[in-house]
Amino acid sequence: MGSNKVGSLFFKLRDKLPLAFLPGILLLAKPKKGRLLCGVSLLAAGEALRIWAVSHIGPTSRTRNVCADTLVKTGPYALSRNPLYLANSVKVLGFALISGNFIFALALILFYGLEYSSIIPFEQEFLENCFKDEYVAYKNNVPVFLPSLKSFNNNADLISQPKFSLKEAFCSEKHTFASTLGLLLLFVTAPVLASRIRRQPK
Repeated sequence: MGSNKVGSLFFKLRDKLPLAFLPGILLLAKPKKGRLLCGVSLLAAGEALRIWAVSHIGPTSRTRNVCADTLVKTGPYALSRNPLYLANSVKVLGFALISGNFIFALALILFYGLEYSSIIPFEQEFLENCFKDEYVAYKNNVPVFLPSLKSFNNNADLISQPKFSLKEAFCSEKHTFASTLGLLLLFVTAPVLASRIRRQPK
């Protein structure tokens, strides 16, 4: 399977992929208070970055097929070309820390590293084909993942940028809120649930 096909597959399944880790959470997670507090802080920071990014890119972030009417270059997109994936990575680190299990945490980080290293080139190729020289200029000034300390803003292009609000971003993120809280609850209760499963009569 070519790299583009792998990236396309990961992109389409990106909302369902966390389900693969549910058995690992039940069997391996051992959250402790200190790790839980640090992990929740990372989850909150990642979600805050997601809301900021969604308030600039809008509902495009929810589509199953890659698409873009406008090349977004404002807000966090002036600092990183992939702020949503950066935000998700911060949340992954939060869950990895909460898990309290090195093997599970390593598997989680490696899996999402593979996912994003496949999706990002796939999306980049699409954007290069759509926006040509505009994307090349943007790519040459804004890092692919880790944010730059210098914001990239071409004032001549700002009028063409989509306009969304924080209220719309919060509404768009309601499913992410629910899944994050659900996973957090599962991590916290995993030791109890796993103990009950083991005590079930065979």
